[in-house]
Amino acid sequence: MRLEYIRRNQTSLRAEMLDGLVDAIDGEIARNVGRSVLLPSTFIGGPRDMNSRYQDAMAIVRCFSKPDLFITFTCNPSWVEITRELKPGQRAADRPDLTTRVFHMKLNSLIDELTKKHVLGTCVAHISVVEHQKRGLPHCHTLLILSSDCKPSGPSDYDNIVSAKIPDPDRHPAAYATVTRNMMHGPCGPVYPDSPCMETTEAEVSGYPIYRRRNDGRAVDVRRGRNRVALDNTWVVPHNLYLTTKYDSHINVEICNNVRAVKYMYKYVYKGHDRALMSMRRQNNNSSATATVDNEDDEDEIDETTLYQDARYVSALESFWRLFGFSLHSRAPFVQSLSIHLPGKKSVYYRPNQTVQQVIERAEQKLSTLEAYFELNRNDPTARELCYHQIPSQYSWNISGTRNYWSPRTRSKAAVGRVVFVSPGDMERFSLCLLLHNVPGAQSFDDLLCYNGREYELFQEAAAARLLLESDEEYDLCLAEAISVVTSIPQLRHLFVTLLLFVNPSNPGALWQKYGDHLSEDYQHRYRVNDLEPDVARCNAQAITDINNLLLDQNCSLSQFPTLPPLPDLSSFESEIPEHPQQVEDENTEDLAQVAEDSIRSLNADQRAVFDTVTAAVDDPTIEQRAFFLDGQGGSGKTFLYNTLLAHVHSQNKSAIAVASTDDSSTCSISLQSERAQAIRDASLIVWDEVPMIHRHAVEAVNRTLQDIMGATNPLLQNALFGNKLQNLDNNNEHSERQRQFARELLQIGDGQMAS
Repeated sequence: MRLEYIRRNQTSLRAEMLDGLVDAIDGEIARNVGRSVLLPSTFIGGPRDMNSRYQDAMAIVRCFSKPDLFITFTCNPSWVEITRELKPGQRAADRPDLTTRVFHMKLNSLIDELTKKHVLGTCVAHISVVEHQKRGLPHCHTLLILSSDCKPSGPSDYDNIVSAKIPDPDRHPAAYATVTRNMMHGPCGPVYPDSPCMETTEAEVSGYPIYRRRNDGRAVDVRRGRNRVALDNTWVVPHNLYLTTKYDSHINVEICNNVRAVKYMYKYVYKGHDRALMSMRRQNNNSSATATVDNEDDEDEIDETTLYQDARYVSALESFWRLFGFSLHSRAPFVQSLSIHLPGKKSVYYRPNQTVQQVIERAEQKLSTLEAYFELNRNDPTARELCYHQIPSQYSWNISGTRNYWSPRTRSKAAVGRVVFVSPGDMERFSLCLLLHNVPGAQSFDDLLCYNGREYELFQEAAAARLLLESDEEYDLCLAEAISVVTSIPQLRHLFVTLLLFVNPSNPGALWQKYGDHLSEDYQHRYRVNDLEPDVARCNAQAITDINNLLLDQNCSLSQFPTLPPLPDLSSFESEIPEHPQQVEDENTEDLAQVAEDSIRSLNADQRAVFDTVTAAVDDPTIEQRAFFLDGQGGSGKTFLYNTLLAHVHSQNKSAIAVASTDDSSTCSISLQSERAQAIRDASLIVWDEVPMIHRHAVEAVNRTLQDIMGATNPLLQNALFGNKLQNLDNNNEHSERQRQFARELLQIGDGQMAS
């Protein structure tokens, strides 16, 4: 029901940055501004909710250290509270309502014993997550953080908490019955080859201790299939004897304070719900292909409610758990989420029928946690000793109808502060986050921008001045070394973008100032080869535009790197960058036009027919025939025709390339970003001499290369013959009937069979 409400009310709530609203036209209805809010973090179990809870758990770890105990409590369908309520012939699976209520009551009792009665040591923090899996009964994962004086630190402490042996049936009959019924694992390995946990290789050490398992002769006979096997202490799941016996259930207890992969444990706990596995294939037929092409510019809207619901598996037990309103998660202490935003960039939520002015007035009255933190420091000297994330430990966040504010804590327990996650890719907000974590008592954004009497323009610069950001020396050396060995300038721009996206240099603007001219060297080269003085500003503008295009391919842009130059307006420059020089002799256009005109008049009828056909394709790109094979005997004027075609194309200020094969060791390796590739894209005609003398694989390689080069800028040309480049391929193969007859006569003369 709630998912359906969220889906049907996508437009009932909007969100936008405050400065985005200020820029709107006065009096404009807010319905026309902002974006719809989809599945919110308040929806329990949604992806935003699970990620938020994981971040809260990591904030608790940062405050209290790593967890000490990892406890998994599984529902037991044989509990007497369940079996005595079943009718004859019923099983626990037939009464999910009953099973859910009993498990919920026992889980609450277990959490109380762990966190309030402290049966395993004084608990200072914990998190619990209930899981419902399609393959079994519900269970609860609990991670406990104990006080420093109760942390298990050695084998004796481990043995006091965890047992991994079969109890004495005479001294502890109840414990013996519980352990042998609920805590035996396996068998697996050679004892039971069909077990899903067959031993294949030895796993690396995970950080869990190796518990004591004495060979005391005790064993339990169990049936697996048609066989009966004896299980000794080797097969006992680590547990706490008191908890397992009291709750008569599978309760796995692990010491985990030596586990290095702390994040993995919490990610495992908050991994989310089970989903059904399915495979979907789209039929590739003509109609669907046509529809795809016609709608290639249309983007499907992302419906997070559908993404959550599709293939979602909900068992009967989970259904009743949600119907009863039982909580799926618990944690202590409370974690206060702290917003972080740049000046004027806080998110504002509003109804679509509100005017922009109403929204702005409400936003100015309702302070964010960060704005209220600045206000608190201006009025409370005690708060100035605390950094932003430390404020919730002594102050509570209050939300009222008129204003939001921080007030000193009186009776409530201290909370843990967590600044919302900021990706290092958003360098300006990330730098602001670093400053808030390290600079106490800031009363405004300007205070964070000041250091040692100097006021910086960017938070990134202020953080670098405080040495909160790593040095870019390594990335500086990387670019310097690449410039010294790499000849392809587009590849250098790719490297620069890679550094921006994946290593997050603290000051990319400084790298650009130092190496910007090198990153635009290919455009400066165009000026030089045309005997012109390079316009460095124009070349750098084109290079920064290319960098922005590469960033856009990765769903990023220059705006996310404020120290880099803004995207330039190329139309503001007086002249364009010169094109690549022609790939022929250095002759001016007038001389080439005269040569072409004289040569055209000298063409015979057959040559003129070929000339007209090829030049028509050069002038009209809509003509489908783009590859031509020219056949002729030696001395028939093929070379003269080629030169006439090349001169004619160049006389029209178009590019043409004349090529031929070289030695056998030549390779066809042309980078898609190289100048050679660009010259091929610019070419209107390619003439390839003596094609039949070339191996078929070489022709196929050229075909694939041209398809790749042309497809890099136009995906429709990826499968076109020779990339849809106009080619005049010289075919010197003597295959006409007259030529074959002439060859036979030559053989007859050589064999003495031709009459004189």
